[in-house]
Amino acid sequence: MAKPHQLLPFYATLLDASYSSLNLFSQSLSIFRQMVLAHKPFDRHTLPVVLKSCAGLSALRLGQQVHGAVLVNGFGLDLANSNALMNMYGKGGHLVCARKVFDRMWKRNEIAFSTMMAGYGMHGKCGEVFDRMVEAGEARWCDLYGSFECM
Repeated sequence: MAKPHQLLPFYATLLDASYSSLNLFSQSLSIFRQMVLAHKPFDRHTLPVVLKSCAGLSALRLGQQVHGAVLVNGFGLDLANSNALMNMYGKGGHLVCARKVFDRMWKRNEIAFSTMMAGYGMHGKCGEVFDRMVEAGEARWCDLYGSFECM
């Protein structure tokens, strides 16, 4: 019989491939709830999928609880979890929370910047975040121009 830690990739895959990727967010959260109630372990790969479902359902309160689980379990510095948190907060219009997650990241990748741009853009503030990135030396206007040139 498989040990609980050996099943962790299975749980994340089940949530992501079976439900979350198909936009069946309620089912994904139901599976996660069953995991929690059954005291099944989860790892840093599980929670981004749950956060994606929270974002898809605009379930901010649950997302905040999952954010707590991210921090309590030591996944706060994980890129996938940070990006999922920013996505959830950004889609929900909680740009201050998304920005706090972004500011606390020790390493920012293209996904992090894109997630922030998308969140601000959904709420008509894309220029604001890009200006901040330019001020911080993390982006240049010619970078933006270059990315449009590729389209």
